[in-house]
Amino acid sequence: MAGAGLKYDEDLNETDIGFRFFEHFWNKGFATESAKACIGYGFEKLNLKTIIGRAMKENIASIKVLEKIGLQYEKDFNFDGLEGVIYKIENKNIR
Repeated sequence: MAGAGLKYDEDLNETDIGFRFFEHFWNKGFATESAKACIGYGFEKLNLKTIIGRAMKENIASIKVLEKIGLQYEKDFNFDGLEGVIYKIENKNIR
């Protein structure tokens, strides 16, 4: 099945959400539901201020998941010559 999770990058001082599922599980809501749970855990249990998500521009399904779970477009990025996007969500309980 695969899964979703949060990963802290010490060099960038940011926490990234990621999800990956076998094709058999696509379009069934698993990515959205597991990613929502990760956001909730990150904000409620880990007290994170922000969580970011990255996706390649052609990966429309991942971008839709990021948008469904509340992340908003932040900027484009280049990864080894490939075009990607960065999305971000902020913890509204932390000022």
